Amino acid sequence: QNFTFVGGILNLKRQNDAILVCDYLINRKYSVAELYMMEGFIYENKGDSIRSIKNYILARNNFKDRIQKDQNKVSNQINLIFSEFMISNDKKEALKEIEILKNKFPQNVEIENMQELIKDFNRGVYLQQF
Repeated sequence: QNFTFVGGILNLKRQNDAILVCDYLINRKYSVAELYMMEGFIYENKGDSIRSIKNYILARNNFKDRIQKDQNKVSNQINLIFSEFMISNDKKEALKEIEILKNKFPQNVEIENMQELIKDFNRGVYLQQF
């Protein structure tokens, strides 16, 4: 629900307002990791690589915390790999990590979808949606 609201603001090309909404929701502890990722995408799309990397790192740390708490472990592992990929831009390493996860959970569609996303990843095209 919160992401739909932020997405609607982004559709209006109001990146600064979307960042304010993300910050507001983060301060209220709503799906913090995903909101940090979204802010990272927005900042990167705006050309602010320092803030984008900062947000990807915050997201990564939140995904790690969730995994340690055993919260929706597979989904958070997938998101952890993607956050690390956004930080490092190391496609080979991300695909290696996805393959390891895929071997543990061979029937998981989310893993297959992330594998395809990373395999065909075009950063510029991906970030245009933000």
